[in-house]
Amino acid sequence: MRRAEPVIEFVGLPGAGKSTITRALPPSWPTSRNTDPPALPLSRRLWLYRHALAFMLSLRPLEWKDAGRLGKLAAELRFYEGDATAPLVIDQGMIQKLWSILLDRRSYSPAALERLIAALGPSAADLVVWLGTPPELAAERLVSRNGGNARLQKRSEPEMRSGLVAGQGRYEMLVDLYRRHSACRVLELSGTDPVEISAARVVAAVAEMEGRA
Repeated sequence: MRRAEPVIEFVGLPGAGKSTITRALPPSWPTSRNTDPPALPLSRRLWLYRHALAFMLSLRPLEWKDAGRLGKLAAELRFYEGDATAPLVIDQGMIQKLWSILLDRRSYSPAALERLIAALGPSAADLVVWLGTPPELAAERLVSRNGGNARLQKRSEPEMRSGLVAGQGRYEMLVDLYRRHSACRVLELSGTDPVEISAARVVAAVAEMEGRA
């Protein structure tokens, strides 16, 4: 069943410009970063954990932090499965949570990951905004922040830069899987355009989706 208002998920590297663009969107559009979701029912959390179990057990190395990141994904499901009174913006959603789990993993089961994303597909965002910001530009932005909270910022600069290159590949793989297993539309932005132009493209994409409803 189609939601009354679209859910928009932003995807991109740390430093890609996700939060900067979301702040330039219409102020009437709520965002997940300033809206706390109500608790997800236990049965729904257990559903997610059951579908994620094979994937989690395949991670090398497996870290306890991964369970916490999966828990955050469970909380985010409330945003995707609820009904909003205006387009709902999620600047770090399902894809970001899975990306965070995969970031430092040496290996994992691609088949188990695909099964998990296939299960999440019906709850996925209506519009995925993919910022293809070049890793070298994202790196410069992270360096200029000097003390941000992104995990990659806490590494040495050479490690951070190589991590961004590897991270870009992980994002491309995850977005491709969501294209395959959900009805989401993907809007690709360069990540290098002025913020006003990028925000206008998102607004136009949402207007087009609503016009087709």
